[in-house]
Amino acid sequence: MSAPTHKRHEVDTPTKNRLIGFYKATRNAAAAGRSENIPPRTAQAIVKQYVQTGSVSNNHRTGRPSKLTERDHREIVRTARNNRRMPLNQITNQISTKVSVSTIRRILGSHGYHRRVA
Repeated sequence: MSAPTHKRHEVDTPTKNRLIGFYKATRNAAAAGRSENIPPRTAQAIVKQYVQTGSVSNNHRTGRPSKLTERDHREIVRTARNNRRMPLNQITNQISTKVSVSTIRRILGSHGYHRRVA
């Protein structure tokens, strides 16, 4: 199954900064948008956000807070490093926080530990 294709995409920060610079020079958001190949309404929204907040950074998105802290991450990595051949489900049983095997795999992967032949 392929990933869904979206018509919408975020404008990257350097482009937003160029748009704001052009807007400051001309005071015309639509013209600034045309110069950066951005739709006029999107350019107006970016300028409005800049005027209100003083920044063009993307807003934080909501989502479930992580169950694991940095300390838990270190515990998982330490356990895996000390017991190189231990299966992931045993690592899951040894750590203090109860999480799934896929979470352990994701955490280890983010710290550079991937499946390898022993």
